[in-house]
Amino acid sequence: MMQKSIVKNTSILMGSQLTTWSLAFLLTIFMPRYLGAETVGKLHFANSIWAMLGVICTFGMDTLLVKEVARFPNNAFNLFTNSVFIRVVLFSVIFIAVFFIFQGLAYPDDTKIILYLVGISYIFNIIIGASAATFQGMETMGVFSVGVIVQRTIDTIIGIILLLLGYGIYGLVIVFALSSAVNLAIQLRSLNRLQRLTFRFDIQNSLRMLNSGIPYLMSNLFLVVYMQVDIVIISALV
Repeated sequence: MMQKSIVKNTSILMGSQLTTWSLAFLLTIFMPRYLGAETVGKLHFANSIWAMLGVICTFGMDTLLVKEVARFPNNAFNLFTNSVFIRVVLFSVIFIAVFFIFQGLAYPDDTKIILYLVGISYIFNIIIGASAATFQGMETMGVFSVGVIVQRTIDTIIGIILLLLGYGIYGLVIVFALSSAVNLAIQLRSLNRLQRLTFRFDIQNSLRMLNSGIPYLMSNLFLVVYMQVDIVIISALV
């Protein structure tokens, strides 16, 4: 039974990944042509900033959630809701800090606007990360994969249409945020069908999760910074 579950979830994840890669590749073909190299660079800069800050927002809890949900499935939704609360609080603090810091830096206004819009989409994505970890711990990745494919399909189809119509980078980034919100709605609806979600904050459980997530936070942070920091450095030198 366990072997069948592993094979099924692995197949679903592989199929989902191949689909999303194909859709992302298709959008990538259009972006440089209709946005230009400089604007695409600004988008990558914003994504790099939030990729690094997003690790702090999740605080290593994605890996922790998978393990905890697998060990204590009856406590899955309590773990999920507390993780979401922590992520939203951390993101809110970080977003406000980013806004005031970048308002004082000599970046172009359009770069700042792109950064803030990408940040808005990240609040949805970090909560989606919590749902992904919960589904993974419960070994039910099918529903999660549907949400991801829907998100990437919206990104690609609506994104390409807006690029062809001349809406530019702002229209594209807004589509990214809206598609993330749609994916999140699918994830929450699916979780709610398994068990009614009630968002109750448990301070002791939250503190325990923060403490247990530190080792995963450090390893993830070093990895993401290593992969993304070059883009930020180059942007400062241009």
